[in-house]
Amino acid sequence: MSTHPYIPLYVDDYDAHTAHLTPAEDGVYLRLLRLCWRTPGCSLPNDDAWIARKIRLSPEDYEAIARPVLAEFFKLSRGRLIQRRLKDEYDDISRKKSARAKAGKSGGDAKALKAKENASSNARLLPSDTRAFPNPEPEPEDITPQPPSGGVSHDEFLAIWSAYPEAGRATCPMATARQEVDEAAAEGHTAAAMLTGAKRMAAHVQAGGRAKRFDRWARDRLFENTTPRRPAIAEAWDGPPDLWDDVSKAKGPGWAASYLGPCLWRDNVLVTTSSTVRRAIEGEVRHILEAHGARIEMQGVSA
Repeated sequence: MSTHPYIPLYVDDYDAHTAHLTPAEDGVYLRLLRLCWRTPGCSLPNDDAWIARKIRLSPEDYEAIARPVLAEFFKLSRGRLIQRRLKDEYDDISRKKSARAKAGKSGGDAKALKAKENASSNARLLPSDTRAFPNPEPEPEDITPQPPSGGVSHDEFLAIWSAYPEAGRATCPMATARQEVDEAAAEGHTAAAMLTGAKRMAAHVQAGGRAKRFDRWARDRLFENTTPRRPAIAEAWDGPPDLWDDVSKAKGPGWAASYLGPCLWRDNVLVTTSSTVRRAIEGEVRHILEAHGARIEMQGVSA
């Protein structure tokens, strides 16, 4: 019987990461996830015969279907196979159940103590008898999970989390994000470095880039990157990167993609075949072009 009776399945995330699987591979992957969830500790022994028997596959099918799926989605950690996202969800549910159990025990103990004191106070007691003055009800036990040794403080984590682009936080459980940040801190990465990295990622998204999911960004230590990757359309443009960046800052990355993107760059000249593009650039960012010593031309006609 499973330690936890239900398994969380984020359908959009699952489909996004498994769309390339065949129906047979998808079915085996789901069997592996269920087996892992029902195994204590949410991990599998690194034993092909044991796994094949548990998911009811012949040796031939195991080699052809299960082994590639295990290689892609599971990793070996301390001699056990784990699926990282599944393990994060399992640990998060375990922590919450433990916290609720502690809270319930504290509440039950407090009620029992109060009932005992009420029974004692009904007896006829001398004023000097201290049983007439029951002890105050104890404060509830603090069950707030504490960060591991070497982790960041609660305020530091919230600063990093808040600075990161919302698109990268939307599908990431905060508990999972906190765990990855604490693990990075335990390795010697500072909260200040991670906060700077989160702000760089926000600037990258503002410039038209995409945000990686927060826990994967932290797990892969992407906050160590000195500069964010520029959007693909900006990378493909053959003009000066600083001109593109200045236009993006002034008008937004979408505007730059719509109007600079279609232009060719030839000897400090933007070349376009669209009168609409020419009018927009002349009317909105001519001063930026002039600052870069550039101009725009249309079909060989100088601006």
